[in-house]
Amino acid sequence: MTRRFAPAATATALILLLVAPLGWAENLPTDERIKTGTLENGVRWQFFAHDNPPGKMAAMIHIDTGSLNETDEQRGLAHFLEHMAFNGSENFKPGELLPYFESLGMQFGADLNAFTGFDQTAYMLFLPDAKVETVDKALMTLSDMAFRQLLLPEEIDKERGVILSEKRAGMSAQQRIRDKLFEQLFEGTRLAVRLPIGTEEVISQAPREEFERYYRTWYRPERVTVFLVGDGRLEDYAPALQKWFGTYKSPVDPQPDLRADLKPFTRERAIVITDPEIGQASVDLYNLHPARPPVTTVELARTQLIEELGSWMIQRRFNEHIKKGQAAYLSARASVSDLFNEAMEANVSVRGEPANWKRMLEEAIFEVNRAREHGFLPQEYDLAVREFVATAERQVRTESTRNANRVIMTLVRAVNQKEPVMSAQQELDMLNRLLPTIKLDEINASFAANFKPGTFAYVVTLPEKPQQSDSAVPDTEEVIRAAAAAQEKPTTAWVWEDR
Repeated sequence: MTRRFAPAATATALILLLVAPLGWAENLPTDERIKTGTLENGVRWQFFAHDNPPGKMAAMIHIDTGSLNETDEQRGLAHFLEHMAFNGSENFKPGELLPYFESLGMQFGADLNAFTGFDQTAYMLFLPDAKVETVDKALMTLSDMAFRQLLLPEEIDKERGVILSEKRAGMSAQQRIRDKLFEQLFEGTRLAVRLPIGTEEVISQAPREEFERYYRTWYRPERVTVFLVGDGRLEDYAPALQKWFGTYKSPVDPQPDLRADLKPFTRERAIVITDPEIGQASVDLYNLHPARPPVTTVELARTQLIEELGSWMIQRRFNEHIKKGQAAYLSARASVSDLFNEAMEANVSVRGEPANWKRMLEEAIFEVNRAREHGFLPQEYDLAVREFVATAERQVRTESTRNANRVIMTLVRAVNQKEPVMSAQQELDMLNRLLPTIKLDEINASFAANFKPGTFAYVVTLPEKPQQSDSAVPDTEEVIRAAAAAQEKPTTAWVWEDR
């Protein structure tokens, strides 16, 4: 769910160039430095030569499956299998894997890790050197994780307690809040009941056969992509890629992905979430719209850029209020992003003191309505364009300074989103090509459509125990009433201030 052109803070500069009519169906270019291929059994690979840091190699595998592909009897097993990958495989018996890599100077967590999401699973090794024998061992390890886990019953039973403790502890406050949010925001969908952590019943009781069933069904060659990014040559590592990943054949027939079942929102509602470990409050406006394809063409990149420009301009207005001390919130952001290629999510989020949640909600709604009803100003558009281009130019200048870990994560995200990776120069060239074709009216119309009221989910997140008597946790009816009152408030056009 990345944003292609938006800068870190977001924005770009006016390019007064004459351009030929765009071929909107034209595919986006890809960075030619990324070497790609597919083995005979369907495993794909990507290699990127990169010497920052010098003499090192990052290795990862991405598996195109996550908790959304679990059955009711498997809820939590996608994440459980991530743990089991470190607890015994064909070439590393239980207890051997971590000591081996620690002997190379690697640390679990920092250099050897994994993650599981709704639609993906990944395993990563950040190696201490780029020697052929080191990379060979890493590829052997990653192929074991993908195809040759032992899934020993005694190791499964040992790990049940670890994962149950992880679940009961709730991990981070951010994850607890996300899980509570998804259960309510996407109520009635599979997404709401396929949180990666799973259920206690499945974690504590699932038989080995269910682990094996999920593993063999979804950990398939055609769902695996191998990544190598570092200071080396592809030809040195190609034999190991073939040796460790090229021979496995899946013993079961392929299955289509199970969907999240996302649908556009059809009514207004409120959600109140509390957590004991947070100190600030957040207020979010969420809307869900019909899906569109992954951004693979110039036309789709242009649509995304229009949305990013609108998001940047509303976010700049929020920040102007903060800088002047006029806002009830302390930070704000806005975005329009893809959710699993099943929906587009429009979101405005503000954060501040818990006692100010109602004012934060009112001010967020007012600012969204002001932009929707009156549009953005030409001066704001010009500023956004300058900022976007300046940021893209800076990315070109600093591209070589990215470390291998950051590069490999960019490649993994692109594979998961089924989108191409462009070089920094290609991104800048595309930006310069698209910006002169975009009119302010298009940005205003896009913003107004994405943030049209009537189907918002208003989400208020607060500390579980307010510290002040005047900051009691509201119920959903109070939030709805406050939102309705804010929606009725007349707006005035934004006034530009010359600096």
